[in-house]
Amino acid sequence: MTENKIINNARKYISMAYIKLLTLLSNNKSLQIRKRTLNTIEEFVALVLGSIVLCLFSLSIILTHQSLDISVFKSVAEKALTKSFNGLDTKVGKITIKWIASTNNLRIELDDVFTSDKSGKPTQLVSHMSTDFPLVSLLGGSLIPEKIGIEGGSVTITRTRNDYIELSLGASLPAKEFGPSWKIYSPDSKNKSKFINIIGNIQISDSDVLFLDNKDKFELRLIDSNTYFNLTDESAELKISSKIKNENGNILTPLELSIKSRENFEKYTVHVRASDMNPSVFAPKQGRFSFLSEVITPIDLIASFNVDQKSGVETADISMEAKQGSIGAFEKKLNFDTISLKANLEAKSEIMEVSEFSIQSSTVNFRGNGSLSELKALTDGNTSTAPLFNFDLADVILEKFFELQKPMRLSSLSVSGRLDLDARHLKLKKFDINFGAYKLLTYGEFKQGKAGNWETVGFRGKSLGSMNINNLLDIWPNNLASGARRWVDRSMINAAIKNINFSLDLPQNYLLGTQSLNDDDFSLKFDVTNANVSYISTMTPYIGVSGTGLIRGNSAKFQASGGKIGNININAATADITQFFPKGSDVIIDVDAYGKAEDLIALVDEKPLNIAEKYRVIPTQFSGSGNIQLKVKRPLLENFDRSRINYAVSGKFNNISAPFSIGNHKLKNGFVDLFIDKEKMNISGPVFIGPWKANLSLNETFNKTNPHTRYVVEGEMNRDTLDGFGLGFRKNLKGKLYTKIEADGKGFNLSNAKLNINLTDAKIILGDNWVKDAGESASITGNFRRLDDNDFIFENISMSAPGLTIEGSFDLAEDFRLKELHFKRANINGLIRAGLKAAPNRNNDRINMHIEGDYFNASSLSSGIFKNNSDDFGVKIPLHIEASLKSISLSKDYIINNAHALYNSNGVGITDADFFGETEQGVFSVSIKTEQNTRERQLILKVPNASAAASAFLDIESIEGGSLQITARMPEVGVEGPLRGILTIEDFTLVKAPILAQVLSVASLKGITDTLSGEGLNFNEFSVPFVYEDGAVSIKDAVVSGPALGMTGTGEVNLNSQTIDMDGALVPAYSANSVLGEIPVIGDIFVGKKGEGVFALSYTVKGIFSNAQILVNPLSALTPGFLRGIFRTNRDTLTDKDWSEVEKLSDNFD
Repeated sequence: MTENKIINNARKYISMAYIKLLTLLSNNKSLQIRKRTLNTIEEFVALVLGSIVLCLFSLSIILTHQSLDISVFKSVAEKALTKSFNGLDTKVGKITIKWIASTNNLRIELDDVFTSDKSGKPTQLVSHMSTDFPLVSLLGGSLIPEKIGIEGGSVTITRTRNDYIELSLGASLPAKEFGPSWKIYSPDSKNKSKFINIIGNIQISDSDVLFLDNKDKFELRLIDSNTYFNLTDESAELKISSKIKNENGNILTPLELSIKSRENFEKYTVHVRASDMNPSVFAPKQGRFSFLSEVITPIDLIASFNVDQKSGVETADISMEAKQGSIGAFEKKLNFDTISLKANLEAKSEIMEVSEFSIQSSTVNFRGNGSLSELKALTDGNTSTAPLFNFDLADVILEKFFELQKPMRLSSLSVSGRLDLDARHLKLKKFDINFGAYKLLTYGEFKQGKAGNWETVGFRGKSLGSMNINNLLDIWPNNLASGARRWVDRSMINAAIKNINFSLDLPQNYLLGTQSLNDDDFSLKFDVTNANVSYISTMTPYIGVSGTGLIRGNSAKFQASGGKIGNININAATADITQFFPKGSDVIIDVDAYGKAEDLIALVDEKPLNIAEKYRVIPTQFSGSGNIQLKVKRPLLENFDRSRINYAVSGKFNNISAPFSIGNHKLKNGFVDLFIDKEKMNISGPVFIGPWKANLSLNETFNKTNPHTRYVVEGEMNRDTLDGFGLGFRKNLKGKLYTKIEADGKGFNLSNAKLNINLTDAKIILGDNWVKDAGESASITGNFRRLDDNDFIFENISMSAPGLTIEGSFDLAEDFRLKELHFKRANINGLIRAGLKAAPNRNNDRINMHIEGDYFNASSLSSGIFKNNSDDFGVKIPLHIEASLKSISLSKDYIINNAHALYNSNGVGITDADFFGETEQGVFSVSIKTEQNTRERQLILKVPNASAAASAFLDIESIEGGSLQITARMPEVGVEGPLRGILTIEDFTLVKAPILAQVLSVASLKGITDTLSGEGLNFNEFSVPFVYEDGAVSIKDAVVSGPALGMTGTGEVNLNSQTIDMDGALVPAYSANSVLGEIPVIGDIFVGKKGEGVFALSYTVKGIFSNAQILVNPLSALTPGFLRGIFRTNRDTLTDKDWSEVEKLSDNFD
């Protein structure tokens, strides 16, 4: 074949190649991939191939040397490449064509391919590039290379948005400026491997490789990369040995990666080795692994995987160590020093065992192991799934975590769940925390939106074991239910906390910071034992509490039982926080307590209540027991206006005694109800005030400008009650009286008090002169007030009853001692009509009394004098009385006019007295004086009309006329002893004397008897020496003498038993018969004793007054006087001292 013929054949083949090229390029399918696949490089290849055919058939050197320099075609190649790079000038240093006999391929090699950017700066695309084309495919019209080799320069491997993989020259951005490229992978390919066009082998040496993932926004730059890719019908293999640029553009991190498919592309084996690799440098901006952008740390990694497209990861062996750096998740960043991980997945096992997992950092420290399961979620293509992790961690320390108040130190932590960082979703199936003494068993879910805002925060759990308050606060974030947390921190001193159950579901608006928690968003329940609670900082803590707590999103409630506040026992207590937000809402504290009254009063006297202090009383002055309910309402703030504290105290007190008194008579044995709040106080119930059982009602309003107190004390009294008060009206009162005291004031200062005593049901006896029977209306009314010194002033006192009117006033000291009394009007029918004043003396040891008026009936007093020898008149207090009355009635028929009296008593008896007044017969007087030496008292009584006095005082109607005088000695005041004295009556007539009549009758003195029964017997003198004691009168040598008859007598008269035992002598014709008695010696022989005569009859009277036995001895009339004593009864019962004292009085009297 000649040279011309060869040239012609070459032209023929070149024409056929161009026609074939145009046919291919005009094909619709080719047009669809033209822009990114077989573009202008095909034109370049067609021209080159035409040249190859020409050379093959024309030059034998190709067959001999298998290589041919065809640089003459550079211009054609440069033109095609320039067009491929959108007009950027491209230069080719050399073009070589080779025949590869072993593969029957043609290889085109380009050396030193450069392009220039728009500024003219040259950039090397490749230093050497070779492309192998199967000759058979080439002749068949296929321009798909079988093998590509690239040395130096840069290459781009791209994943498109629709999952195509393309290989392009150059690494310039943006992607539209890429040079010639080949589409090497398609998800739509019918090949098992999904690789298209069957580029069987790609080798890249010492080149920079840019991996671009346009779907997940991923970029990875490999520097000086050696990449080997080999593809067969049954397998594929990729090997990469390279370096990776860090974020600063420095080459730092070596990377080795190999991926090999097996079993018709169903399984893959992956090996990775990297040193100081920073994941954030090449992290995708979206997709499953976008989270790597937050992993900013150099990592040493050695990992091997076997992956099945259907079942996921089958085996794995991972060893990773991260050096100082940070990891971000959920808008948080964790700075750490080291993280290490070792994991292994055995064949046929579905669980990857993590033998070592540890973090060392300033905020989190732990070590542990665990496992990963459900690994298929890594390769199933579903970004909404994630593997399940399960780790057991030890030596856990969390610092500055969850806004805790101090580092959290855990003995161990067991956690399992799913973490999908791409979806920003963490689901904890188990988060069990072991603190040593107690555990928390929890689970939860956390999820963030794409914008970083929280969408879901849910957490639940319970506790095992017991924790204290500090433990609780250590795990309670400062900003979670912060109001409840602050209250617990301030108020719970210590406690054993058990059985915690909590749930947390934070709403979207809370997570966005636009609202606070609601009750349904958070719940924390727990049991408490042995707790000490400071419910109000100024009050005694509540200790030994057991109970339950419920803390919710915007409220809390604590319920307790048992325990004590000081010495007070607690039945139950609650603390109810109505809401935490807005701040300043109230906490309501309820306490139901019982104990001693003094302790309960002390509790409510603590700040801010100060109840006892308001009344100036001391809690220890109270006794008894009680049960109270205390309610306190206060803002949930540390600093606030204390006036915002509201409180209420209600309760019942039993057997209470209090320092409230009437005089010296304190309130005791009370059973009262109590209610106190900021505005008022109410106390009511039965109490004893001294001996008086009364109903107490106290109502007080705490008005700062005008405080007001109202007391009502009312109840029945009787004479025992009055005795208890020392008023001494027992003999004057029978039945009951109803007393009511109403008082107004400020505290204990009574400004206005009313006294009302209803006497209707009482019988009142004032001597024999005035009696009010039960049922008759009567009352005592008046006003009184209590002074600052606790004295009482009673004013406008009025006592009214039928026949009785008393009006006046009096003042009493605190102990009920009389300070002053003034009854301007005391009218009691038959008893008194006068005014009365009384007051203590300066020494306060005696009452001075002055009585002045019209009338006073002293009959009951005078009858008492004559009926017994008591001299105190029932008055047991020292008295000085001065009285001036127009008339005093000593008995019904014995009235003294213009009477004046002076009376002194020391409270035991009369010390001195002077009384005198006028009667129709003369002056009536009584005098009692105490002798300074003997302290005995001398009594002198002078009665001008003895008959009237005998009738009035002794019911003796047998005496007419006469004047009476008694001179006697009384024992010292307070000393028991007889009244010894002499009674004399002069110039009186005796009529109708039954006993004397019987004596005269027995003595057969008929004439004298007739005279006695008729006009009466006249006597000149009646002298009776006597000793009186306990109602018995002893008489010795009494003498009565008159013209017709004389008598002597000795014996006893008992006024109590109404008996008489007397003997003596009757002397008829006394004037003549007793003449010899005046003669010395002879008178003693013939007459005998004084008062007898020459002829005298001895007599004896014995028995009761109404039926006495009378004996008269007629022989005694013939017996000389000195012998008559043999007929007399022996009377030696009285001591000589008594009679010697009487004889002294007789001598003074004579």
